[in-house]
Amino acid sequence: MATVAVVVVALGSWWTTSLDGGSGTRADGPSATTPSASGSTTPSTPPPATTTPTTVAPPATTPATVAAAPARPRTIVRSTPARSVAGTVPAAATTPGVATAPEQGSISYASTAPDPPSADLPATPDLAMACRGGGSGATCLDTALQAFDNARATEGIGPLTLPSDFQSLTAGEQLLVLVDSERVDRGLAPVAGELDALDGLAATGAEDDSDPAFPSAGVAGVTAWAWAGNWASAGSVLSAVYEWMYDDGLGSGNIDCTAADTSGCWDHRDNILGFQNDVDAYGGALSFGGAAVQLGSAHASPSMSVTTLMTWSPDTPTDYTYTWADAVAAGAS
Repeated sequence: MATVAVVVVALGSWWTTSLDGGSGTRADGPSATTPSASGSTTPSTPPPATTTPTTVAPPATTPATVAAAPARPRTIVRSTPARSVAGTVPAAATTPGVATAPEQGSISYASTAPDPPSADLPATPDLAMACRGGGSGATCLDTALQAFDNARATEGIGPLTLPSDFQSLTAGEQLLVLVDSERVDRGLAPVAGELDALDGLAATGAEDDSDPAFPSAGVAGVTAWAWAGNWASAGSVLSAVYEWMYDDGLGSGNIDCTAADTSGCWDHRDNILGFQNDVDAYGGALSFGGAAVQLGSAHASPSMSVTTLMTWSPDTPTDYTYTWADAVAAGAS
């Protein structure tokens, strides 16, 4: 009898430490020393030469105290396991776009995603202060839209267009809108909708400050041939998605992304933009769960634990609680 197996695509974690420049490590993961913020200085212009040879000692002055600008939060990113794993996958479709029953067997499988940016793109303007502590107000939204639009422009993609009711949506709904906006604007199939069961798994990950996972035993009412999860400690939902999409390469604090080994670079972005090869070859649908939990003083920073969980399945569920079509009806594009 054919079995439906879960294929693990990738897990991703993003941890932003406190704004005072402190570093942090996860108890269950590796630690890393992250690069410090770099800066530049502009040499002062020397005074014009004088014609009087007399040297006059300058009066004593008291150096002025200048408040230092807050450092950009340092981050740690962890992604395990590798995207290419042994597992059971569906047989190739006889008719393109028509899913077939999965075959029992073990092969090397990897979901593919569009190429990432050529360089890491820290948010400009910076989202650290504007979206700190769960930022859901107009200042965070306006700042984030500027940052997203600036980053998207480097890939030739137009401005981010959110639904008019974005700020009143739940965290899971906001995450679906942001993920689908990035997918659709690149010509990829949208995630069809949000499922309560996947929201629950995402919430468990957020509460535990860990990657959400689809259990190997499966979930009642949810079929998944493959799945991918991301986790972040970030100032807001908007900040988390920006970091996953545009600030996940060399220099971002991704401990699986180094000059010596770039195989782990952009894993979080790949999780967001992946699965198109599956949809093209076998049809089916992408489903989604998302969550955000306010972190307390015991955590690494006064921010939010944000998670997403995406699945690819051979069928389209009928019990979505929120869909991309709902977002489009409210103005998303």
